[in-house]
Amino acid sequence: MKRHHMTLSLLLGLTAAAQAQVRPDEGAEPGEAPLVQTTLSSQFLMLAVVDEDPENDQLMLYSVRARGQVFDGGSVFLGAGLRQAFTAEPDESGFDLRDTQLGFSWRTKVPLGTDLDLGLTHEASVFLPTSRSSRAQDLYLAPQVKLGISLEPIKGLTLATGPRFRYRFHEFAERAGTGGGMNTQLDTGIGLAADYQVFESKRFGGVTVGLSMGSDWFRKYDSREGYESEFSDQGVWLQQYSWGAHIGYGWKMFELDIALDQGGPVLRDGVVNTFLVQRDETTLGFTLAATL
Repeated sequence: MKRHHMTLSLLLGLTAAAQAQVRPDEGAEPGEAPLVQTTLSSQFLMLAVVDEDPENDQLMLYSVRARGQVFDGGSVFLGAGLRQAFTAEPDESGFDLRDTQLGFSWRTKVPLGTDLDLGLTHEASVFLPTSRSSRAQDLYLAPQVKLGISLEPIKGLTLATGPRFRYRFHEFAERAGTGGGMNTQLDTGIGLAADYQVFESKRFGGVTVGLSMGSDWFRKYDSREGYESEFSDQGVWLQQYSWGAHIGYGWKMFELDIALDQGGPVLRDGVVNTFLVQRDETTLGFTLAATL
């Protein structure tokens, strides 16, 4: 697998994590949500700057998310998906399942004053090892807790933040393969997001623009070795950063989103070195979703 493809795969995971931790669960307000709701989506991702082999840096992600209301504001959900790479090893398929997520969420409001409420989304879920990479690393399961906080200070402007924490139970602390390094034991992070609805019409739909930024921390399992190296360390912590900008259009049950995202490690060769944009890390994403 080429380095660009590996970088893009890492960035996809960081982007998804950042988006998930910043934005509360989507859907209607408590008391308005249908009993069962299903969202289908497909997403095409590519490096913003393509090279002579663009297929190495392109991915398609397909997902389905089903949500069932169990009481006012509370619901259970199931998320699954498929990942399509446009290049693959000779003995592997370009298609692979993504990890399956099963969980429960509870949405509440805290009145702050006249026409101003603080929205809270409490979520507990578990990721099951259905992807090829998780199975190769003998992942048992990865429980996660998350808090989403949102506020609409003025009509059309939504501010959101929220921390998350996930622990990964692996059979082995060390990753499979020569020089594989240590598996991730836990990861946590927090992010900020601002979305503004610039246009809204019952007939023609609505247009939203937004910005987001976040940071994630990953702790590796302790190594049995007593020395430090790129592949072996005693409970090493790694930090990643990300930012993104997007524009979305929604009409009835459909939503189209175009996003520009940048993310990567904070430390590079032991030195803090972050980028506003970076040729091998900045991606364009095109997402089409339908909620039934």
